[in-house]
Amino acid sequence: MPLCPADILKDISSALNPAVNPYVAKMTAALADGSLPVLQGTALKDCRGQWRETFARLRASNSTPNQSTPDHLAPGIHSGGRRKLMVEIGCHLGLTLNQMAKNHHDADFIGMDITFKRVVTAAERAVAQRHHNVATVLGNARAMDAIFADGEIDGFIVFFPDPWLKRAKNKNRLVDREFSALLTSKLSPGGFIWMKTDQEVYFQEAREGFLKAGLEPTESVDFFAGHLYESTFERRFRLQGLPPHGGHWQKPHDGRMC
Repeated sequence: MPLCPADILKDISSALNPAVNPYVAKMTAALADGSLPVLQGTALKDCRGQWRETFARLRASNSTPNQSTPDHLAPGIHSGGRRKLMVEIGCHLGLTLNQMAKNHHDADFIGMDITFKRVVTAAERAVAQRHHNVATVLGNARAMDAIFADGEIDGFIVFFPDPWLKRAKNKNRLVDREFSALLTSKLSPGGFIWMKTDQEVYFQEAREGFLKAGLEPTESVDFFAGHLYESTFERRFRLQGLPPHGGHWQKPHDGRMC
């Protein structure tokens, strides 16, 4: 069941029948007992500008009384004590999200998506694989201003958003100029956006939006050096002979905007 309300802080799980959607029941239980690192509605109300503290709290709630935070997840050992914060928009079932979390222990990863099944499954994968640097959020990314402060995010990953081929669906595309400006405002200086899509026209339009917002194109980003990631949708399209179109854009380190 897709979720597209304007208010990302509105708790909608209580209005849904868990017998119809078992993932609603799983999320409700996880919010109550902390068994999964998944957040939605009112559970997000104190996260804006406090995501690093939120991750510390989630790690504490998922550890046993005799288990401490793993050394590689402790603050203070990377970037002068500031852990990198990455957001994957459209995390699907969490395959790519958890691969990134496994390879990059010096960062925390937030996966956003619009269905209970996707965010719960992604969170379940994180727990099963013992990734303490993953959290998932149920919500429409257009409403992210309510949960992310300006300059709080170090990187956005947007792989194959709106994988539609029909022209009639173009008006519903997520990555337009308004959204590009929103993403840019949430990036820290030096922060980046990595986007891939199967549609060349969509890629070119997104590229123009990022440039208009003041980001600068770059061949790659140091954070992901040596690692390649392929989303579920990318694999599907590749098998159909549809090549991906993608790129990286970075916010100037000095805060200068074009």
